[in-house]
Amino acid sequence: MPRTSKRELRPAWLRTRLPGGEGYARVRRLLREHDLHTVCDEARCPNKAECWESGTATFLLMGDRCTRSCRFCSVATADGALPPPDPCEAMSVVEAARTLGLRHVVLTSVTRDDLEDGGAGHIARVILALREHLPGVSIEALIPAFDDGPLRSVLDAGLDVLAHNVEVVRRLTPLVRDGRADYDRSLEVLREAKRAAPQIRTKSSLLLGLGETREEVLETLVDLRGAGVELIALGQYLMPTDGHAPVEEYVTPEAWDEIRAQALDAGFTHVAAGPFVRTSFRAHEAISTVPEVEYAEGLALQDRAQGTVRAGGPESLIVITHPPVITLGRMADQDMVTCPRERLARLGIDVVRTNRGGEVTYHAPGQLVIYPILDLERRRLGGRRYVSLLLDAVQETLEGFGIDAFLIEGLIGVFAQPPNGPPAKIAAAGVSISRSITGHGIAVNVTTDLSGYTLIVPCGLTDHAVTSMKEILDRAPSMEEVASRLVSSLRSRLGQELRRLP
Repeated sequence: MPRTSKRELRPAWLRTRLPGGEGYARVRRLLREHDLHTVCDEARCPNKAECWESGTATFLLMGDRCTRSCRFCSVATADGALPPPDPCEAMSVVEAARTLGLRHVVLTSVTRDDLEDGGAGHIARVILALREHLPGVSIEALIPAFDDGPLRSVLDAGLDVLAHNVEVVRRLTPLVRDGRADYDRSLEVLREAKRAAPQIRTKSSLLLGLGETREEVLETLVDLRGAGVELIALGQYLMPTDGHAPVEEYVTPEAWDEIRAQALDAGFTHVAAGPFVRTSFRAHEAISTVPEVEYAEGLALQDRAQGTVRAGGPESLIVITHPPVITLGRMADQDMVTCPRERLARLGIDVVRTNRGGEVTYHAPGQLVIYPILDLERRRLGGRRYVSLLLDAVQETLEGFGIDAFLIEGLIGVFAQPPNGPPAKIAAAGVSISRSITGHGIAVNVTTDLSGYTLIVPCGLTDHAVTSMKEILDRAPSMEEVASRLVSSLRSRLGQELRRLP
């Protein structure tokens, strides 16, 4: 992969903003009140500012001292006997998660070789407490290499995601990880977890920049998929102190795009890849589902996100699907709706005039809708270039599923070839830009019932039909699978820092 000299200063794409803001202070205060540790602090995570300002944190169980000493990790190593796990920690985590309003709780822990079960029983008690008191949350646990019995106790507690990290490629394991860690043992933990509880998704993480080769990265991806791992996080190693392993490479943005594509090609259902990615970074996205949101509420979501951006806050990707609705863009004529309004009302289909570009389109369940909320002036990006990047991302995503997607000169949208008939439109784009802030965006037909398009002249096109991924492929992918890939593609073009909402 492309390299930069290890003697160079940290490159521009590895600069992060300092923590601060009301949300950050609130999380800091809450953690202190409940005497909780986070991996964000102890591992010096580069994403702490973003995560804490958005009200999320990854809880570090059983203290802030580890019985192991890995050369990549900044968590302190115990220099004496450690206290037993705090029996009150489970309820402290519950209360913190409730106060923060978390929908997805991520637990991790130090390695406790001094405990008979490695601390698995304590982790299981925290999971059970969350299940009892916050039944609506999803739970992810990043665990050490537990033996079979302790592993089963964690799995049986009611997890949604079980994570265990191989950390580095096979060759570097004895050089970087603690001497008690073993690459094949880590694979076996993940394999056994999937065997014992196939309904629980498994996840692992790999740090790059320690001297691994492209071939070794690919070998590790293949090994992880062979162990049944579905979710993967790949991030840049950043040397915590002068006493840790040196950085051998700063992986370039172009290389991250290649690595992300290779991981998707290897069969992972969710890939987080980028310089600041860590195991728990945006962890909820790996298991999130695409919510169905009324069109009016979708507009309200956009308004709130645009207000955040105007105030200098983070930009977003709103990822949703809508109940049946016909929307009229700025260029639409009323006669492009071919069905009488009375009949549409009986069918429960609204007709809404919007401020987006384009003409008329149809939204319905089975159609993925993404509204990027960006400040184009902040990004020094023109409107035409922005729309081009959106279409490029859609095209790349469809091609990743084996669909020959293409653009047609003079028409806005992405087209594909259905099994029968001429090329048809599979994705539409219609955006709004107000004082450099974007709204609306793109819609991709995944499993959409195409009969709804007979009610309109879609996008004003009288000589092109409409198709869907389901119509073209033997097996339609899940909505979340398409959303995950499209979000990844959009971030690679528009910025990895983009939040996914809601």
